[in-house]
Amino acid sequence: NTFWNWATFAGYTASGERLAVNLVQNIIGDDERYNENVFWADGRLSHLSAVRFDIPKRNFLSEWRIETTDGRCRLIFRPEGERAERLNYGVVLSNYHAPYGKYSGEITDNDGRTHGIEGLYGVAEMHRARF
Repeated sequence: NTFWNWATFAGYTASGERLAVNLVQNIIGDDERYNENVFWADGRLSHLSAVRFDIPKRNFLSEWRIETTDGRCRLIFRPEGERAERLNYGVVLSNYHAPYGKYSGEITDNDGRTHGIEGLYGVAEMHRARF
């Protein structure tokens, strides 16, 4: 059994600042210490703590809430569409959803500066698998 939740976006703010994020929650046991959660602001990299996803159980096109455990990243993801696939071959199972849409919220970088996120396009994934 395995799973992952993933979120990413990249774009420019109204003032021209380049922002991007990569957030992953998966089967890593100590994700506070080992993760690939990062935020870029105009080329400066900030490492983030573990991330938790609040994903609607039935309607994956409903609003997702995504937050890091230290509170430095608080995002709302509003899907506009998705690619999805569900396979069930008995011992092999895959339930995959990859919505795309807009992110809003805020992320605080390593220097303590909080960056507002408003309407930046990105994608997300929710995948549960057994093989």
